[in-house]
Amino acid sequence: MDYIYKELNQRKENLVSLIEYVKTLTDKELEDIFDNETINRNIKTTIVEIGYERIKRLPFAIFIKSLYYIKNSHLFLVNYKDKINVLSKEELISLIYNSYLDNDCLIELTKIEIFKKYLKEEQESKKDTSLQSFMLTAELYIKKEQIEDITYLGNKIEKFLEGNPIYNEGIDLLINYYLSIVIEKYKEIDLENDINRVGIAIMNSCIKNHKRLSHNMLKFYILFHLKELDLDEYCKEIIVTENTDDKSFAFGDYQQNIGRLRIFTDYLDKNIKFNDEVPEDLRIDYLNLMELQMLSHEFGHIEKHREVEIFQQGFNDYGLLLKNTSIYGWYKNAILKIFLGSEMYNKFHGNFLEEVRADIYSIFDSSIQINKYFKNVFPEELLQSINRVNAKDIIKFYTEEKKTEIKRITPIEKFDTFFKQYLQTQEKDIPQKDLEEELSFDEIINRLLIGTKIPEYVVDVFYKIANGEIITTDIYAELKKQIIEIQCSYNEKQPKNTIG
Repeated sequence: MDYIYKELNQRKENLVSLIEYVKTLTDKELEDIFDNETINRNIKTTIVEIGYERIKRLPFAIFIKSLYYIKNSHLFLVNYKDKINVLSKEELISLIYNSYLDNDCLIELTKIEIFKKYLKEEQESKKDTSLQSFMLTAELYIKKEQIEDITYLGNKIEKFLEGNPIYNEGIDLLINYYLSIVIEKYKEIDLENDINRVGIAIMNSCIKNHKRLSHNMLKFYILFHLKELDLDEYCKEIIVTENTDDKSFAFGDYQQNIGRLRIFTDYLDKNIKFNDEVPEDLRIDYLNLMELQMLSHEFGHIEKHREVEIFQQGFNDYGLLLKNTSIYGWYKNAILKIFLGSEMYNKFHGNFLEEVRADIYSIFDSSIQINKYFKNVFPEELLQSINRVNAKDIIKFYTEEKKTEIKRITPIEKFDTFFKQYLQTQEKDIPQKDLEEELSFDEIINRLLIGTKIPEYVVDVFYKIANGEIITTDIYAELKKQIIEIQCSYNEKQPKNTIG
């Protein structure tokens, strides 16, 4: 290889000499040139763009590898049109998806007769979508700057997916590229824009086909729901990535001081074990569902950050802090987190008040979102099962098992006890709101999200869901229904005042 490298360098200034030398090289020697990272990229580009007669005689696998180095889309069309026009459809698809051709060259590819021929055949046969999805991707590449064009093409993609539910490499590329454009421009996109509906439709299509939600799908959903919750200004940076070597590795990490949310997508794969008899499709459905719920956990942290920030803007009296159940709980949680450090914080994750609050928030928020946007793509039995588990979790938060009894206790009381185990300070217990005679549903939800006292009949409803006495796919709506019925029944039993 050294002598070839020397010859190429000596001839690089003389194109005629360089191309004549290339004609003498074997297929294997040319492949070695394209694989060798030490050889100047410009030399490789010259070989492919000017020495096309020799390149066209290469075996197909080496030929498509060489096209990676062509940058002049006009030369590509002129010099390689005849070679491409004799490719089979399988070879053409491989050229599109495996050659890493420059984007402008890929656009030129759609103008070649053989591409148009195979595209028409594909549209008529309805047996494959590789070229159709590529055409949409190419159209996106040309019209990706204006929101109006992205909206129009998004609607086309939605209709395309509805008619072609079978996923392949082309559809994956199309979806990923569309969502990457949407993510980049999301600040310019209103909630009412069809782009959001298309993004949700793409996620539905993915879930329905039992495929894991991709990084771009999760990132789009985070941006969309943060905007729905009016929390986008509190999250300046969103990172969706794979594992970290950090010892405190978790599904999500929201750093409120810099407004950064990180999501580690392989956390669930590493921490959830399935029995062998669980079908693969059901495993994927469960992991997708849990991802949506755990994202809501992070939204709960961001929601709390907004609450704290708003409180701090008008903070001028320490006494006000001591009286505010929600903010004072966050304050004590932060003190203990700093004292124990991140590794211990994750070890005792479920003992921290803000984590319990975020868990309860995630149960209700994800239930609302799933039933609003994803209800028809998850198996009903799976949603019912998840709600039974979620009801059991809320019961755990509000009870404590003794030797002979189960004691009712609030998450705030549990946390204050945990706090005193590690910090014997003068910090007072978190104030708890007393129970009023009649609470509205919204007031009960607010109490749950704070971790303070709730009526016993609310915990009883969770017991009925957990035990299967009440079967539901929407724990939030079911809780509301049951509370209203209980309160109405109670009011009907009260004696009515009479006159005279």
